[in-house]
Amino acid sequence: MSPHYLIAIFALLFPLLTTAVDNNSDNTLIGAWKPLKSISDPHVTEIANYAVDAYTRQNQKHLIFQKVIKGYYQIESGILYKLVIRVKDENVHFPNAEYQAVVLSKGSVSKKLISFIEITN
Repeated sequence: MSPHYLIAIFALLFPLLTTAVDNNSDNTLIGAWKPLKSISDPHVTEIANYAVDAYTRQNQKHLIFQKVIKGYYQIESGILYKLVIRVKDENVHFPNAEYQAVVLSKGSVSKKLISFIEITN
């Protein structure tokens, strides 16, 4: 095969190969935490509510979701959400607290609470 044919084939296949390797338009590393575009998105609120409810059930607490303060996501074997959430604790004198929650979401049907840690100031 002549070198001219190899160059032509490479020139045709190169754009396809680079697209398949990195389909990431914002030039960040695959697997890196990226900021959420909107923390007020209903899906983000649903994930945050799920995190608070799951933690409350697992730990017999009385936390009530108030709002998402900030959030990030990461593509893994689904979408990992790392959210800072403000909650109200009905059982303490100073009820407002912030927690960092990590939730794995695999579509709209499967969610798993990975961690839920109180942030102390």
